[in-house]
Amino acid sequence: MVKKVILCVILIALAIAWNKYDIGKSKKVNHIPIYVHTTDVIQIKIPFKRYPETVQHMKEAIENGQPSICTIDRDGADRRRENSLRNTPIKKGFDRDEFPPAVCVEGGHGADIKYVHPSDNRGSGAWLGRRIQDYPDGTQILFITP
Repeated sequence: MVKKVILCVILIALAIAWNKYDIGKSKKVNHIPIYVHTTDVIQIKIPFKRYPETVQHMKEAIENGQPSICTIDRDGADRRRENSLRNTPIKKGFDRDEFPPAVCVEGGHGADIKYVHPSDNRGSGAWLGRRIQDYPDGTQILFITP
């Protein structure tokens, strides 16, 4: 009887360890994002006085055919950023701003790239991130330009 109790305790401990430490991790699998359907379209107007270079870039990009509406997809942002910036060399003292932003499905390869000052680019990115943080992936953003 004592042996059965000890065996049960050991099996339970192993099961807990398996779940907690994910023993036998599987390989990462590429996935296609699947969204919960949402009818949310949020309007975003980045303040021109605070981030003039980024807002001007956004306006020019939309006028040149980039979409004014994009769909939030956080998981693919790093990959899209890498794809959009791949052919634009780093320039000392500047950031490479992309529109549509990498946080959107529509960003990535083919995004419009412009050199802007780091404070403008990073400030506007943080500003946008705070505005969309409570919205789920799949939510659409309508960018309003001046």
